[in-house]
Parts: sequence; structure tokens; C-alpha cells
Amino acid sequence: LANESEARTQLANEMKTFKSTFEKEIADKENKFKTELESTKKQLEKEQQVRRTAEGARDQLQLQLDSITNNSSKQTSSLSQKLEEQTQQIKNLTAMNDAKEQQISSLTSAAKNSEKDITSLRANFERISTENQTNQQLSDKQQDQISDYQVQIQTLNQQISRH
Repeated sequence: LANESEARTQLANEMKTFKSTFEKEIADKENKFKTELESTKKQLEKEQQVRRTAEGARDQLQLQLDSITNNSSKQTSSLSQKLEEQTQQIKNLTAMNDAKEQQISSLTSAAKNSEKDITSLRANFERISTENQTNQQLSDKQQDQISDYQVQIQTLNQQISRH
């Protein structure tokens, strides 16, 4: 009976140790996941600011384009520069979309390790997907603007060659 009691005591101590270790590992994984999630949120906020800046620049470029269309061949080269900037902005938005897709992949992996946070990850996934769609629409709109700019350049060039 003494050996049985000692075995029970030892088993109880081992179970307490296992439980403590298991709970610590769970807490560590939750903390790591929360840290990664906060980092992703901060990165998304930065990307949203970049997107807002690009939209503001686009609006400024549209105002400048309206003014440029009434002028001569000097403005044609300026318009070409603006087109290059628009093209670069589209590349930047595409890169942001790629980064967001990578974040979606990372968030999906993290969800497999923590069922408790799956709901939060799904909400982030939906927000990122919506942002990707918005960025794609913005990219499509800018591509349309580039086509419009190219037609306007051709028109200006035709007007210049007539004079």
C-alpha cells in the first residue's frame, strides 16, 4: 500500500507538471499569435495609409491633367511623366496586393494552431480581401486613366503636328 500511495503521489505530481507545462506552451503560442496578429494589423494600417496617399496623388494628377489638356507640346512630356508615375503607383498597389495575399496565407496557418482565434482571423481575411478588391478596382481605374491619357497624348501630338 505504501508503494501504491507513493506511485499515486508521483503520478499526481507528474500530471501537475505536465498540466503546467502544457498550459505554459498554450499561453506562449497564444502570445506569439497575438503578437503576429498585432504586427499584421500595424502593417495593414500602413498599407491603407499608402493607398490613401496614392488616391490623393491620383486626384491631384487628374486636376493637373485637366489643366494640361489646354496647353501645347511642352505639356505632352509632362503628361508622359504623370503616366509613368501612375504606372508606378499601379505596380506599388500590385505589390501591396501580393503582400496582403502573403499575409492571408500566414494568418491561415496561424488559425490552424489556435482554434480560439479562428473567428478573428476570418474577420481579418475578409477585410484584407475587401481591401484587395478595392485596390484592384483602383488599379483598374488607373489603367483606364492611363488609356485615356494615351489618347489625349495622341490628340495633342496630332494637334502639334498640324501646327
